Amino acid sequence: MKKMLLGSLISIALIVLMVFLFPIGKLIFTEANVVEANFIDIYYVSLQNEESEFEVFKQYMEDKGWTEVGAEGSGQWFEKNNETFYITSTELKTIFVNGWPNF
Repeated sequence: MKKMLLGSLISIALIVLMVFLFPIGKLIFTEANVVEANFIDIYYVSLQNEESEFEVFKQYMEDKGWTEVGAEGSGQWFEKNNETFYITSTELKTIFVNGWPNF
């Protein structure tokens, strides 16, 4: 009984870990520079050279048809089809810089 419970807990932990690591894997194995995290409002960013998180994110949003309409403090406003989207610097996480982990 204890082994079955332990096995179930380990399986659940591995599934949760994979769900949260999938976006980071997508940054590693694809050409994507921005990936949205699963279940939370966080975007993982991969930077090259002297790029900033907001420059990369702005290009990502423009590729999806959004237009930047302003910046305020540590955030940016985007619009598309009368919808508004606001992102702050705390919602952008730089995972890689020039292909190396950003520790």
